Amino acid sequence: MSPLNPDNCRRPSVRTAALTILCLLALPAHANESARTSTTQATNLAVDAIVTSEPRKDASVITFTVRVINKGPGFAKGVLLETIADSNVLAKLAGRRMQSTSSARCHDEILACEIGDLAADDVVTVQIVSKVASTEATTVGLEFRIASQAIDSVPFDNRYYSSVFVAER
Repeated sequence: MSPLNPDNCRRPSVRTAALTILCLLALPAHANESARTSTTQATNLAVDAIVTSEPRKDASVITFTVRVINKGPGFAKGVLLETIADSNVLAKLAGRRMQSTSSARCHDEILACEIGDLAADDVVTVQIVSKVASTEATTVGLEFRIASQAIDSVPFDNRYYSSVFVAER
């Protein structure tokens, strides 16, 4: 193993979680305290979704409720929620709109939200409400994915798939 290169401790673009720990350990006891606290602490972002209203014979509105959660311990900067769907699914969702319980900036046409910064234990809820354009029996499924500028210590929970079967009307 090569010795610690101090230049890498000063360049956040090359710093990984392991390198951050090594840089902290390498600081002398009398080092500036702000240098110790300026490193990025890993966080654990997660996303989940449920269908909170399903189309019925007399109503064709579907609502997906999506939660973005920062399980901590670190601060997540620049969190983005995007929805992955193929063109066939998007064609079935007419007049779709996204709404959030926070100050997130949502973009209906691409089904994405700029959530912004999330402190540890913060939860943001986003709803996607749409009319189902198809009158035939179909399945509407969406995949939700989150990303941020923070180091995510548990990345496997950054994607979630939710679907609903819509009966023929």
